[in-house]
Amino acid sequence: MPEGGFGVTAGELRSHAGKVDGLADRMGVARDAANQVMPDDAYGLICQFLPPVINPLEQQAADALTAGQDGFTGIAENLRESADDYESRDEKHGEGFRRTEDGLR
Repeated sequence: MPEGGFGVTAGELRSHAGKVDGLADRMGVARDAANQVMPDDAYGLICQFLPPVINPLEQQAADALTAGQDGFTGIAENLRESADDYESRDEKHGEGFRRTEDGLR
């Protein structure tokens, strides 16, 4: 590897994408849990002031979890696309080398 260069293994990118998919799944589970709504009368008479305070916060949390899940899903897709791109470019460059090698024989 040249100084300052780097190497990319498409399989490792895909493996990492799978781990990121797992994070997206976990965010989805958390979002689903956050979307479990209790009825407004669940707090009783004394705490009936709580639902108007808590419900908007619950919605903000659910929205944030949805955004997080969408972000992780997008990252995983981008990692897979990058892996495909690296493989495609490697194959294209390899074909050029093979043609050059064949021409030297």
